[in-house]
Amino acid sequence: MINVALWIFLFLFLAITTILPATAPGSAGSPDTSVFAGQIALMLTWIAFTVYSMYCSYRESLVRTMRKMAALHWGRQIGMDLYLGLIMFCGMIYMVEGSWILALVWLLPTLIYGNLVPLFYAATRLPEIAAGF
Repeated sequence: MINVALWIFLFLFLAITTILPATAPGSAGSPDTSVFAGQIALMLTWIAFTVYSMYCSYRESLVRTMRKMAALHWGRQIGMDLYLGLIMFCGMIYMVEGSWILALVWLLPTLIYGNLVPLFYAATRLPEIAAGF
């Protein structure tokens, strides 16, 4: 039951964060063709990754798997590497959005769902990210 609740939380969070920026002034515009192609590729990747993650969630307990991994040195190293990258992602959100509050709002789902959240953010905000370069 908790798995279903967590997936519902993820989809609600992503829906809200997609709808709210679309209503902001200046958010409309025609993106560069290569950026648009990148957005499509990222969104397709996100969909495939999400479907596979849901399948894994159905087949295996995440908590049980994490306990097994935490017993191994490489398992702990991979976990620290993952979470360091996820925290760095929230720093990137601050740079793109200009708000620590928004970065912190994105932090919780990022820490729960891992790279599903940064991938979705990149797919939906690629023009803003690319504009920073």
